Amino acid sequence: MTAPEVFRDRAELAVLALVFLASAVLRLDQTVNNDIAWYLYAAGTLLDGGVPYDDIFFEVNPPLMLYLTVPAVAAARLTGLFVVHAYFLYVFAVVALSLALTWRLVDDYGAPRKGFLAVAVFVLVILPAADFGQREPMMVTLAMPYFALAILRASGHDCPTAMAILIGGLAALGFAIKPHFLLVPVLLELYRLTYSRDLGAMFRAETLALAAGVAFYLSSILVFTPDYVSRVVPFALEVYNAAYRNTLGFVMNRPEAWLLPAVLVTHGLTRRRQRFAIAGDVFLVASVGFFIAYLAQMKGWNYHIHPTRSMLAMALGLMVTGALLDSRETITRPRFPLALTLTAIAVLAGLSLRPLVLSGYHNEHLDRLLPIVREHAGGKAIYFISSNTWTGFPLVTYAEVEWSSRAASLWLLPGYARAREAGEMSPGLRDIERYTIDTVVADLTAKPPAVILLDERRDKPWYGGIDFDFIAFFSTDPRFVEIWRNYEPIAVVEEFHIYRRRNDGAAAP
Repeated sequence: MTAPEVFRDRAELAVLALVFLASAVLRLDQTVNNDIAWYLYAAGTLLDGGVPYDDIFFEVNPPLMLYLTVPAVAAARLTGLFVVHAYFLYVFAVVALSLALTWRLVDDYGAPRKGFLAVAVFVLVILPAADFGQREPMMVTLAMPYFALAILRASGHDCPTAMAILIGGLAALGFAIKPHFLLVPVLLELYRLTYSRDLGAMFRAETLALAAGVAFYLSSILVFTPDYVSRVVPFALEVYNAAYRNTLGFVMNRPEAWLLPAVLVTHGLTRRRQRFAIAGDVFLVASVGFFIAYLAQMKGWNYHIHPTRSMLAMALGLMVTGALLDSRETITRPRFPLALTLTAIAVLAGLSLRPLVLSGYHNEHLDRLLPIVREHAGGKAIYFISSNTWTGFPLVTYAEVEWSSRAASLWLLPGYARAREAGEMSPGLRDIERYTIDTVVADLTAKPPAVILLDERRDKPWYGGIDFDFIAFFSTDPRFVEIWRNYEPIAVVEEFHIYRRRNDGAAAP
């Protein structure tokens, strides 16, 4: 390599490093989203000895992401850092590890490391936008070296066993965050079989490490969090999908829904002209798997489509990179069409627009509620009677108060209310009714909140138009009535009513 080439390489790497560091600095000034805030609080409670799915973290998701959040919370406690800053720095450290492993692998593959790395930096650092650190972006980060290794294997290259085991272990941590994601490594193995025809090659170091990691995690759920299987899963099967599923039209109303088939057709028609066709194969196979996982959840939420978006960005980015390299060199195969190159660049620019414009999480109620909570519950506990996670979190995080519940929200009630309205009160629904009332009463008794915020919206999300009255529901139990008598109204913020515990804690006359 000539001196100008070395200088150019170092300059390009310096630009990537600057983008990475600038993104980290800017991210520290942004608000953490509600789901991450809840996981941070639950991880702290776990470190304090709480038992998931019993006295903390009663929610529909399995526990892996909770475990992955613990190191950041432990680091915050050791260093005195604000827990949000500690978490963002922790995620950037995971991204750095992922990029380092990916860099090492793509060098062997023969792909331009800087081109591959530039697209990966965009996908892992910028593309998540407000969902940075969420489960889906974290999964993509942990799995990125696995995708690079899949490209390496398909190209006929080898990989040191120790590195392959590390990459498989990281992929296990990523894909196991949600069971839907495990479809992707299965599809990648089926893709490999289409050209190798060798079943024995499935037993590679990374696939064995991936399988072992997933098996160990699934076993740990049965051993350490049996309540998830015995209580949460039956409850979720009873009501979760009934409340939180959207229509197919809503779910498919995403640019990725039409972009995926368009890119698949383009890739199929131009594969022989692409410089990095195998990389395109791998990322598009993964994008199909992730889109199936997105459809299986039937929510249509932005972070659910993020893995598909990420894989499409990687495939398009490498198409463009290969076409630009071909334009500088003399090649024997047909060139990638210029019109398609320009189209791919335009699509990548479109994918860039959203995260660059909407780069941080925004909660319109946070600023209005924070002063009230800090004034009346500073250092104490609060509770938000609501079925939305974003009502209580990240309010708890930034007000630096305690939370008087084992769940982030009353997530069981929308499905229960809709079934009750339809006259479908099964024994399972009666169990949910009794469990919800009992746990709320127990939680408010064990950790009496200084402030209770009440969602009084008539058209509450996920209730299907039912005007569900929380207080009327819980007041069927005299224990709750007695608790509620200890609270007096102090403020109304839009349709959120705020109550303060009476100073002496005595019941109202």
